[in-house]
Amino acid sequence: MLKVQPGTQPGQKVVMKRKGIRKGTNSFKYGDQYVHFNVSIPINLTERQRELIEEFAKEEQEETDKRKTASASS
Repeated sequence: MLKVQPGTQPGQKVVMKRKGIRKGTNSFKYGDQYVHFNVSIPINLTERQRELIEEFAKEEQEETDKRKTASASS
């Protein structure tokens, strides 16, 4: 089982060692499984969904600004 970590980005790839298919019919060895993350962005949003996304974006920008200010003053 794969636990998707917070902050996983579109296009990111995770390798699950020895969780792929068997390397041969009589083998007990397994290959690696590659997981590629792709995010689907909805085309149509309700007004409430749009408000929530805009609120989230505003908070993210505020946090980014705080980190930039903190690193600049260090």
